[in-house]
Amino acid sequence: PGAIISVQNAYVSRTMEFKGLCISTMAAALSSGAVGVAMAWAGFGVWALVGQQVLYYLVLMGVLFITVPWRPAAAFAPERVESMFRFGWKLLCASLVDTLFTNLYGLVVGKIYDENTMGVYSRGEQFPKLIVTNLGTAIQAVMLPALSARQTHPEQVLSLLRRAIKTSVFLVLPMMAGLAAAADNLVLVLLGEKWMDCVPYLQISCLAYAVWPMDIANLQALNAMGRSDVFLKLEIVKKVVGVVILLLSMKCGAVTFIAWKAAGDFLCTFINAWPNQKLLGYSIRQLWRDILPAVLVSAVMGAVVYCSCFLLPAGFLGLGGQVMLGVAVYLFLSWILRLESFSYLWNLVWDKLSGRISEQ
Repeated sequence: PGAIISVQNAYVSRTMEFKGLCISTMAAALSSGAVGVAMAWAGFGVWALVGQQVLYYLVLMGVLFITVPWRPAAAFAPERVESMFRFGWKLLCASLVDTLFTNLYGLVVGKIYDENTMGVYSRGEQFPKLIVTNLGTAIQAVMLPALSARQTHPEQVLSLLRRAIKTSVFLVLPMMAGLAAAADNLVLVLLGEKWMDCVPYLQISCLAYAVWPMDIANLQALNAMGRSDVFLKLEIVKKVVGVVILLLSMKCGAVTFIAWKAAGDFLCTFINAWPNQKLLGYSIRQLWRDILPAVLVSAVMGAVVYCSCFLLPAGFLGLGGQVMLGVAVYLFLSWILRLESFSYLWNLVWDKLSGRISEQ
Protein backbone atom coordinates (compact mmCIF):
# COMPACT_ATOMS: atom_id res chain seq x y z
CA PRO A 1 0.00 0.00 0.00
CA GLY A 2 2.97 2.36 0.35
CA ALA A 3 3.02 3.29 -3.34
CA ILE A 4 -0.71 4.02 -3.38
CA ILE A 5 -0.48 6.08 -0.20
CA SER A 6 2.33 8.17 -1.69
CA VAL A 7 0.05 9.17 -4.57
CA GLN A 8 -2.81 9.89 -2.20
CA ASN A 9 -0.55 12.07 -0.05
CA ALA A 10 0.66 13.91 -3.14
CA TYR A 11 -2.95 14.59 -4.14
CA VAL A 12 -3.81 15.82 -0.65
CA SER A 13 -0.78 18.12 -0.60
CA ARG A 14 -1.51 19.50 -4.05
CA THR A 15 -5.15 20.26 -3.24
CA MET A 16 -4.29 21.18 0.38
CA GLU A 17 -6.99 18.89 1.78
CA PHE A 18 -5.15 18.33 5.05
CA LYS A 19 -8.32 17.70 7.07
CA GLY A 20 -8.82 14.35 5.35
CA LEU A 21 -5.18 13.46 5.90
CA CYS A 22 -5.44 14.31 9.60
CA ILE A 23 -8.54 12.12 10.02
CA SER A 24 -6.88 9.25 8.15
CA THR A 25 -3.67 9.45 10.16
CA MET A 26 -5.51 9.58 13.49
CA ALA A 27 -7.70 6.60 12.56
CA ALA A 28 -4.70 4.58 11.40
CA ALA A 29 -2.61 5.43 14.47
CA LEU A 30 -5.36 4.61 16.98
CA SER A 31 -6.50 1.36 15.37
CA SER A 32 -3.02 0.02 14.60
CA GLY A 33 -1.78 1.02 18.04
CA ALA A 34 -4.65 -0.84 19.73
CA VAL A 35 -4.04 -3.96 17.65
CA GLY A 36 -0.28 -3.78 18.31
CA VAL A 37 -0.84 -3.58 22.07
CA ALA A 38 -3.36 -6.45 21.90
CA MET A 39 -0.92 -8.62 19.94
CA ALA A 40 1.87 -7.88 22.40
CA TRP A 41 -0.46 -8.73 25.31
CA ALA A 42 -1.40 -12.01 23.58
CA GLY A 43 2.27 -13.03 23.40
CA PHE A 44 3.10 -12.40 19.72
CA GLY A 45 6.41 -10.75 20.66
CA VAL A 46 8.12 -8.75 17.92
CA TRP A 47 5.35 -9.73 15.50
CA ALA A 48 3.19 -7.21 17.33
CA LEU A 49 5.35 -4.45 15.84
CA VAL A 50 5.01 -6.01 12.37
CA GLY A 51 1.25 -6.23 12.71
CA GLN A 52 1.03 -2.66 13.93
CA GLN A 53 3.01 -1.29 10.99
CA VAL A 54 1.14 -3.33 8.35
CA LEU A 55 -2.25 -2.43 9.77
CA TYR A 56 -1.28 1.25 10.04
CA TYR A 57 -0.68 1.56 6.30
CA LEU A 58 -3.68 -0.57 5.37
CA VAL A 59 -6.03 1.54 7.50
CA LEU A 60 -4.41 4.77 6.27
CA MET A 61 -4.90 3.69 2.66
CA GLY A 62 -8.49 2.63 3.30
CA VAL A 63 -9.55 5.82 5.05
CA LEU A 64 -7.78 7.95 2.43
CA PHE A 65 -9.80 6.15 -0.25
CA ILE A 66 -12.93 7.36 1.55
CA THR A 67 -11.79 10.92 2.22
CA VAL A 68 -9.80 11.54 -0.99
CA PRO A 69 -11.63 11.44 -4.36
CA TRP A 70 -8.58 10.20 -6.30
CA ARG A 71 -8.74 6.62 -7.65
CA PRO A 72 -6.03 4.70 -9.53
CA ALA A 73 -6.81 4.04 -13.19
CA ALA A 74 -5.57 1.35 -15.57
CA ALA A 75 -3.72 3.89 -17.72
CA PHE A 76 -0.08 4.74 -18.34
CA ALA A 77 1.18 8.14 -19.47
CA PRO A 78 4.85 7.92 -20.56
CA GLU A 79 5.13 11.68 -21.03
CA ARG A 80 4.17 12.30 -17.40
CA VAL A 81 6.64 9.71 -16.17
CA GLU A 82 9.36 11.37 -18.22
CA SER A 83 8.63 14.85 -16.89
CA MET A 84 8.44 13.64 -13.28
CA PHE A 85 11.65 11.65 -13.68
CA ARG A 86 13.51 14.69 -15.05
CA PHE A 87 12.45 16.64 -11.98
CA GLY A 88 12.54 13.87 -9.38
CA TRP A 89 15.86 12.13 -9.98
CA LYS A 90 17.75 15.24 -8.90
CA LEU A 91 15.77 15.41 -5.67
CA LEU A 92 16.44 11.72 -5.07
CA CYS A 93 20.18 12.21 -5.52
CA ALA A 94 20.14 15.25 -3.24
CA SER A 95 18.27 13.27 -0.57
CA LEU A 96 20.73 10.38 -0.79
CA VAL A 97 23.70 12.74 -0.49
CA ASP A 98 22.15 14.45 2.52
CA THR A 99 21.33 11.15 4.25
CA LEU A 100 24.82 9.76 3.74
CA PHE A 101 26.47 12.94 4.99
CA THR A 102 24.19 13.21 8.03
CA ASN A 103 24.97 9.65 9.09
CA LEU A 104 28.66 10.28 8.44
CA TYR A 105 28.83 12.76 11.32
CA GLY A 106 27.45 10.23 13.75
CA LEU A 107 29.88 7.61 12.45
CA VAL A 108 32.84 9.97 12.85
CA VAL A 109 31.82 10.91 16.41
CA GLY A 110 31.57 7.23 17.32
CA LYS A 111 34.86 6.35 15.58
CA ILE A 112 37.06 9.19 16.80
CA TYR A 113 35.61 9.54 20.28
CA ASP A 114 34.17 6.95 22.68
CA GLU A 115 30.73 5.40 23.06
CA ASN A 116 29.82 7.76 25.90
CA THR A 117 30.46 10.81 23.68
CA MET A 118 28.35 9.29 20.92
CA GLY A 119 25.54 8.71 23.40
CA VAL A 120 25.51 12.19 24.91
CA TYR A 121 25.79 13.76 21.45
CA SER A 122 22.76 11.80 20.21
CA ARG A 123 20.78 12.71 23.32
CA GLY A 124 21.74 16.36 23.09
CA GLU A 125 20.63 16.55 19.46
CA GLN A 126 17.39 14.71 20.12
CA PHE A 127 15.19 17.51 21.46
CA PRO A 128 15.92 20.37 19.03
CA LYS A 129 15.91 17.92 16.11
CA LEU A 130 12.50 16.58 17.13
CA ILE A 131 10.97 20.07 17.26
CA VAL A 132 12.47 21.42 14.05
CA THR A 133 12.03 18.22 12.02
CA ASN A 134 8.30 18.02 12.76
CA LEU A 135 7.81 21.71 12.09
CA GLY A 136 9.88 21.41 8.91
CA THR A 137 7.67 18.58 7.68
CA ALA A 138 4.60 20.75 8.21
CA ILE A 139 6.22 23.69 6.41
CA GLN A 140 7.18 21.54 3.43
CA ALA A 141 3.72 19.99 3.17
CA VAL A 142 2.04 23.40 2.95
CA MET A 143 4.67 25.51 1.18
CA LEU A 144 5.36 23.37 -1.88
CA PRO A 145 1.77 23.18 -3.21
CA ALA A 146 1.11 26.82 -2.29
CA LEU A 147 4.22 28.07 -4.09
CA SER A 148 3.86 25.68 -7.02
CA ALA A 149 0.40 27.04 -7.77
CA ARG A 150 1.98 30.48 -8.24
CA GLN A 151 5.21 29.51 -10.02
CA THR A 152 4.28 31.62 -13.07
CA HIS A 153 4.04 34.69 -10.81
CA PRO A 154 7.47 35.17 -9.16
CA GLU A 155 6.28 38.18 -7.18
CA GLN A 156 3.61 36.06 -5.49
CA VAL A 157 6.12 33.30 -4.79
CA LEU A 158 8.43 35.88 -3.21
CA SER A 159 5.62 37.26 -1.05
CA LEU A 160 4.70 33.78 0.23
CA LEU A 161 8.36 32.89 0.77
CA ARG A 162 8.98 35.95 2.90
CA ARG A 163 5.83 35.30 4.92
CA ALA A 164 6.85 31.67 5.50
CA ILE A 165 10.37 32.65 6.61
CA LYS A 166 9.19 35.43 8.93
CA THR A 167 6.50 33.28 10.55
CA SER A 168 8.54 30.09 10.94
CA VAL A 169 11.55 31.95 12.31
CA PHE A 170 9.31 33.86 14.73
CA LEU A 171 8.07 30.51 16.07
CA VAL A 172 11.26 28.41 15.96
CA LEU A 173 13.90 30.84 17.21
CA PRO A 174 12.34 31.40 20.66
CA MET A 175 11.91 27.64 21.08
CA MET A 176 15.57 27.03 20.27
CA ALA A 177 16.72 29.96 22.44
CA GLY A 178 14.57 28.83 25.35
CA LEU A 179 15.65 25.21 24.94
CA ALA A 180 19.32 26.20 25.04
CA ALA A 181 18.82 28.54 28.02
CA ALA A 182 16.89 25.96 30.07
CA ALA A 183 19.02 23.01 28.96
CA ASP A 184 20.26 22.14 32.46
CA ASN A 185 16.80 21.82 33.99
CA LEU A 186 15.39 20.17 30.87
CA VAL A 187 17.98 17.39 30.88
CA LEU A 188 17.71 16.98 34.65
CA VAL A 189 13.92 16.57 34.51
CA LEU A 190 13.54 14.51 31.33
CA LEU A 191 16.71 12.41 31.29
CA GLY A 192 18.15 12.49 34.78
CA GLU A 193 21.41 13.66 36.31
CA LYS A 194 23.45 10.94 34.59
CA TRP A 195 22.85 12.65 31.23
CA MET A 196 24.00 16.14 32.27
CA ASP A 197 27.06 15.79 30.04
CA CYS A 198 24.79 16.20 27.00
CA VAL A 199 23.86 19.81 27.95
CA PRO A 200 26.56 21.55 25.82
CA TYR A 201 25.68 19.33 22.85
CA LEU A 202 22.01 20.23 23.26
CA GLN A 203 22.81 23.95 23.36
CA ILE A 204 25.03 23.79 20.27
CA SER A 205 22.41 21.73 18.42
CA CYS A 206 19.83 24.43 19.21
CA LEU A 207 22.02 26.97 17.42
CA ALA A 208 22.46 24.63 14.45
CA TYR A 209 18.75 23.82 14.07
CA ALA A 210 17.61 27.41 14.57
CA VAL A 211 18.39 28.21 10.91
CA TRP A 212 16.51 25.24 9.48
CA PRO A 213 13.20 27.07 8.83
CA MET A 214 14.98 29.53 6.52
CA ASP A 215 16.74 26.71 4.70
CA ILE A 216 13.54 24.71 4.24
CA ALA A 217 11.62 27.72 2.93
CA ASN A 218 14.34 28.74 0.46
CA LEU A 219 14.74 25.19 -0.84
CA GLN A 220 10.99 24.67 -1.20
CA ALA A 221 10.83 27.86 -3.26
CA LEU A 222 13.43 26.37 -5.62
CA ASN A 223 11.43 23.16 -5.98
CA ALA A 224 8.22 25.08 -6.52
CA MET A 225 9.89 26.96 -9.38
CA GLY A 226 10.88 23.62 -10.91
CA ARG A 227 14.60 24.11 -10.28
CA SER A 228 15.53 20.73 -8.85
CA ASP A 229 18.81 21.05 -10.77
CA VAL A 230 19.78 24.01 -8.61
CA PHE A 231 18.62 22.09 -5.53
CA LEU A 232 21.03 19.25 -6.33
CA LYS A 233 23.91 21.62 -7.02
CA LEU A 234 23.33 23.37 -3.70
CA GLU A 235 23.32 20.04 -1.89
CA ILE A 236 26.66 19.07 -3.45
CA VAL A 237 28.22 22.44 -2.60
CA LYS A 238 26.99 22.24 1.02
CA LYS A 239 28.35 18.74 1.43
CA VAL A 240 31.75 19.76 0.06
CA VAL A 241 31.79 22.57 2.62
CA GLY A 242 30.71 20.09 5.30
CA VAL A 243 33.48 17.63 4.42
CA VAL A 244 36.09 20.41 4.59
CA ILE A 245 34.81 21.47 8.03
CA LEU A 246 34.74 17.83 9.10
CA LEU A 247 38.37 17.30 8.14
CA LEU A 248 39.46 20.53 9.86
CA SER A 249 37.68 19.71 13.12
CA MET A 250 38.50 16.01 13.50
CA LYS A 251 41.50 16.76 15.73
CA CYS A 252 39.45 18.94 18.09
CA GLY A 253 37.59 17.95 21.21
CA ALA A 254 34.06 16.57 20.90
CA VAL A 255 32.27 19.79 21.89
CA THR A 256 34.43 21.88 19.53
CA PHE A 257 33.80 19.33 16.79
CA ILE A 258 30.03 19.77 17.10
CA ALA A 259 30.45 23.56 17.32
CA TRP A 260 32.24 23.49 13.96
CA LYS A 261 29.29 21.54 12.54
CA ALA A 262 26.90 24.22 13.80
CA ALA A 263 29.08 26.89 12.15
CA GLY A 264 28.88 24.93 8.90
CA ASP A 265 25.09 24.77 9.13
CA PHE A 266 25.00 28.54 9.61
CA LEU A 267 27.19 29.03 6.53
CA CYS A 268 24.85 26.78 4.53
CA THR A 269 22.05 29.25 5.23
CA PHE A 270 23.75 31.74 2.90
CA ILE A 271 24.32 29.02 0.30
CA ASN A 272 20.64 28.02 0.32
CA ALA A 273 19.51 31.63 -0.02
CA TRP A 274 21.90 32.53 -2.84
CA PRO A 275 19.90 31.25 -5.90
CA ASN A 276 16.74 33.09 -4.87
CA GLN A 277 18.55 36.38 -5.36
CA LYS A 278 18.44 35.73 -9.10
CA LEU A 279 15.22 33.69 -9.36
CA LEU A 280 13.03 35.86 -7.12
CA GLY A 281 15.05 38.98 -6.38
CA TYR A 282 15.23 38.06 -2.69
CA SER A 283 18.64 39.20 -1.51
CA ILE A 284 20.44 37.77 1.50
CA ARG A 285 20.48 41.25 3.04
CA GLN A 286 16.70 41.45 2.71
CA LEU A 287 16.37 37.96 4.20
CA TRP A 288 18.30 38.90 7.33
CA ARG A 289 16.44 42.18 7.60
CA ASP A 290 13.21 40.16 7.68
CA ILE A 291 14.34 37.86 10.50
CA LEU A 292 16.46 40.30 12.55
CA PRO A 293 13.61 41.41 14.88
CA ALA A 294 12.85 37.80 15.86
CA VAL A 295 16.57 37.09 16.30
CA LEU A 296 17.07 40.02 18.68
CA VAL A 297 13.93 39.35 20.73
CA SER A 298 14.78 35.64 20.98
CA ALA A 299 18.32 36.48 22.14
CA VAL A 300 17.01 38.79 24.88
CA MET A 301 14.46 36.20 25.96
CA GLY A 302 17.11 33.47 26.03
CA ALA A 303 19.40 35.63 28.18
CA VAL A 304 16.58 36.33 30.67
CA VAL A 305 15.66 32.63 30.88
CA TYR A 306 19.29 31.63 31.38
CA CYS A 307 19.82 34.18 34.17
CA SER A 308 16.67 33.00 35.90
CA CYS A 309 18.24 29.59 36.54
CA PHE A 310 20.37 31.25 39.26
CA LEU A 311 17.20 32.34 41.09
CA LEU A 312 14.82 29.45 40.48
CA PRO A 313 15.14 26.01 42.09
CA ALA A 314 16.59 23.19 40.02
CA GLY A 315 14.38 20.49 38.63
CA PHE A 316 10.72 20.46 37.61
CA LEU A 317 9.75 23.72 39.34
CA GLY A 318 12.70 25.56 37.86
CA LEU A 319 11.94 24.25 34.36
CA GLY A 320 8.29 25.24 34.65
CA GLY A 321 9.27 28.71 35.84
CA GLN A 322 11.74 29.16 33.00
CA VAL A 323 9.17 28.08 30.41
CA MET A 324 6.52 30.48 31.70
CA LEU A 325 9.06 33.29 32.00
CA GLY A 326 10.35 32.71 28.46
CA VAL A 327 6.86 32.71 26.93
CA ALA A 328 5.88 35.85 28.86
CA VAL A 329 9.05 37.77 27.96
CA TYR A 330 8.91 36.81 24.29
CA LEU A 331 5.24 37.71 23.85
CA PHE A 332 5.63 40.94 25.83
CA LEU A 333 8.64 42.12 23.81
CA SER A 334 6.93 41.13 20.55
CA TRP A 335 3.88 43.13 21.53
CA ILE A 336 5.81 46.18 22.78
CA LEU A 337 8.07 46.27 19.70
CA ARG A 338 5.11 45.55 17.40
CA LEU A 339 6.82 42.74 15.55
CA GLU A 340 5.15 42.21 12.21
CA SER A 341 4.99 38.41 12.58
CA PHE A 342 3.40 38.73 16.01
CA SER A 343 0.69 41.03 14.64
CA TYR A 344 0.11 38.70 11.70
CA LEU A 345 -0.33 35.60 13.88
CA TRP A 346 -2.41 37.49 16.46
CA ASN A 347 -4.82 38.76 13.79
CA LEU A 348 -4.96 35.30 12.20
CA VAL A 349 -5.89 33.61 15.47
CA TRP A 350 -8.31 36.37 16.44
CA ASP A 351 -10.10 36.17 13.08
CA LYS A 352 -10.45 32.39 13.45
CA LEU A 353 -11.86 32.70 16.97
CA SER A 354 -14.19 35.52 15.97
CA GLY A 355 -15.46 33.49 13.03
CA ARG A 356 -16.24 30.47 15.22
CA ILE A 357 -17.96 32.61 17.84
CA SER A 358 -20.13 34.28 15.19
CA GLU A 359 -21.07 30.87 13.74
CA GLN A 360 -22.22 29.66 17.14
